[in-house]
Amino acid sequence: MNDLKQFQNGVNEDGEVVIPFIGGLTYPVRQIDGHIKGFLWLTFVAALFNVVISSFLGRNFLCGLGIEGPGFYCSANVLALGGSVLAFIGGLAWYINRWYSISESGGGVVYKLNLKDVKTVGFILFYLGLWAVAGWAAYSLNIRKPVEDWREELLFFFVFTMIILAVFVLLVNSVLFIRFLQGKKWLNLSCSFWPVFDNLYKILGWFLFYFLVFAYFFRSVTVFWVQNEWFPFWVNSLAGEFCFYFVIYASVAVFISSLAYQAKYIFGNRMQK
Repeated sequence: MNDLKQFQNGVNEDGEVVIPFIGGLTYPVRQIDGHIKGFLWLTFVAALFNVVISSFLGRNFLCGLGIEGPGFYCSANVLALGGSVLAFIGGLAWYINRWYSISESGGGVVYKLNLKDVKTVGFILFYLGLWAVAGWAAYSLNIRKPVEDWREELLFFFVFTMIILAVFVLLVNSVLFIRFLQGKKWLNLSCSFWPVFDNLYKILGWFLFYFLVFAYFFRSVTVFWVQNEWFPFWVNSLAGEFCFYFVIYASVAVFISSLAYQAKYIFGNRMQK
């Protein structure tokens, strides 16, 4: 069945958005298969960029495992760590915009950075900040010692619980990121809240499935290049780094395509501008 027809018919008799589970599970794979050349080249370029930066700064993934050898070095410098993280986030923003353009609009790979990439970096940092806020709030609730005044205790518990719930709502509604990539008003919880929660078990099912798939790939890559004795150590380190980032970016492509699939049902049926 044509995808567009499915999207137009994705509302049941009660007006609830119904996202097909199998369609959502296979959509990222179908998108990659339909744009395989663009996917492979884009992921290759992004992974290679991060390999060069991380190796130059001494932040190879083997360093995180405490493995050192001839041919490369590990650095504990804070600036090197910060530089490698910023380079990764920048590369991630560049990759997300190009993959969305290729897979959803049929565009080509534009190598030059633009203002949208800078905004995407800010959006990624915003969502990372949400995780940090949720973690801080949960940690604060856990370590806080009770006080005798029950009103103060109740107020503290209520405020921090509301913080956690608000962050949780924004994180679950990650489909709003697609609105951002489309250049539209993205903070539109009134449109996405109930459709997302009506289909939450499906969304979590997709996430769990692909999480297990890519966790297996991550483990396989790590074990292979750490234990490999066929090549010199520096070859293992660079090849392992490349495969590591390739899997990361491939998982990002799947995640973005999954969000795009959700967005076509959630926002497509509402004729949002």
